[in-house]
Formats: sequence, C-alpha cells, structure tokens
Amino acid sequence: MSRVLFALAILVITNFSFAQESETLREFKKDLTLYALNFEKPEGYVETEVIDNHDLAYSYALLHEDVKLEIRYTLFSIKNMIEQNKKSGGVSVDPNKMYQALVTTNQLNLSGGNEYQVTRFDSEAVKEEFNADDGATTFFPLNSKFGEGYKNCMMVVLHKKDIADAFILFLFDDPEVFQNNAMDAFHALTFE
Repeated sequence: MSRVLFALAILVITNFSFAQESETLREFKKDLTLYALNFEKPEGYVETEVIDNHDLAYSYALLHEDVKLEIRYTLFSIKNMIEQNKKSGGVSVDPNKMYQALVTTNQLNLSGGNEYQVTRFDSEAVKEEFNADDGATTFFPLNSKFGEGYKNCMMVVLHKKDIADAFILFLFDDPEVFQNNAMDAFHALTFE
C-alpha cells in the first residue's frame, strides 16, 4: 500500500510541477530541442511576459529579480530555410549568412533607424563558450516599442551552421547595472 501512495505522490508532484510551467516556457523548450540548444535559467531571474510588438518577435523573456534588467530570446531555424530553398528549387540568400544581415536589420528596427558597431566574436572563443560556429554582439540605445521602458540594449547573436540562429537581447537602463548583473546570464543559452 505504501508503494501505491508513494507512486501517487510522485505523480501528483510531477503533474503539479508541469502545471506550474508556463505555456511560453513549454513552447520555448520545444524550440530549444528543435534547434539543438541548451538553456539553463540563470539564478536571480524570473520569467516575464512576452510583449507583442512589430519590431522583433521573441519567444521567451526573463526579468532580473533585483535590478532593472531583462533578457529576451529570439530563435530562427536555418533548417527550415534550407528545406524551403530545396523545395523552391533555388537559393536566393544563403541561410547561413542571413544572421549577419539580421543583426543590422534588428539593430535598425530597435534603435529607431540608427546603425552601431557590430563586433564579431573570435571563432575559437564562440565555439568554446557557446558551441556556435559564429557570433557577434552590438550595444545601442533603444528607440522602439520593443524597448519601451528601457534605454539600452546589448544584442548577442549566435549562429550554428545549418541549424539555427539565436538572438539574446539584454535590455537595461544603466550600463553599470548591466555589467554587474548580466554575466551570470551571458552563457545561459548554448548550442548542443
């Protein structure tokens, strides 16, 4: 009888834990699996609402518990683009090069039309730290609906050949707050 009660207790706890997980997080986890990504939620952050906007769609967001700092995650499948190109019989743009243009496009959309310096990661470092094939980062002031309530953004893009691109956007007001609190979250998302 005690085994039955134990099994029942485990079932209840498992179902309760699953019910506590938001639909947004469940969908994000599906995408992580599909795009061969690992994600470990950093300490000190809680899930926050995804805000609909026309500047840049994103699928998951975290808010720092103690300071004004938010992280938003946008994932793009390269596999799907490659399959679409094969079906259409041609390639207009190499899907493995699109992230380079998307960095600039997203930056322009989020900054109100201004372009800022983009710094590519060292190829060995991005491979070692993120298991990515390429990546870049850029810092710029926000001037868009996407950035409402925040002054600045640091955007990180990670690229895995033939798999996916991941955009990680850190939104904040004070650069010092960002520097002192974002490092724990910087490597939360990596490729498998």
